[in-house]
Amino acid sequence: LIIFLIANIIIIVRSNKTNGISKVFGVKFYCVISGSMEPVISVNDVIIIKQVDDDEIKKGDIITFTINNETITHRVVDVQRDKDGYYYITKGESNNTNDSQKVMYKNVEGKYIYKIPKIGKIAVMLQSKFTLFAVIGVIIFLYILDKKITAKRESKYKAKRYK
Repeated sequence: LIIFLIANIIIIVRSNKTNGISKVFGVKFYCVISGSMEPVISVNDVIIIKQVDDDEIKKGDIITFTINNETITHRVVDVQRDKDGYYYITKGESNNTNDSQKVMYKNVEGKYIYKIPKIGKIAVMLQSKFTLFAVIGVIIFLYILDKKITAKRESKYKAKRYK
């Protein structure tokens, strides 16, 4: 459990240091920094996306894409196809109009599958190496303390049992 917890913290922190992207087990993690998808996805949520084929993206899906070095997560409001392949018309939930640029499939990072609410705040705080190591140290300390307390209880129980 402790290894799993530390691994998750490192994955989220790493995702913030690499343009919000960390790929693990075929999915990518992004920390949301804009409110354009509220109330569905909020600022500081961590979203999980997975790469899909172009024909798997449907109207109503939420996709993450990159245009002009900016990574955006918006809902697909229309799917069209031309000589260059599929493209998507997108819109943020809280925006009044569709996005101005069509999104070509080659720009799609993946399709939204899940969010972890507000954990991005923690990831931002843990970007400092000192804070990250301090948190990992506290987790390890608490783990060791728990093991010692458990061992002490067991030895007292065994001592009472054999009297």
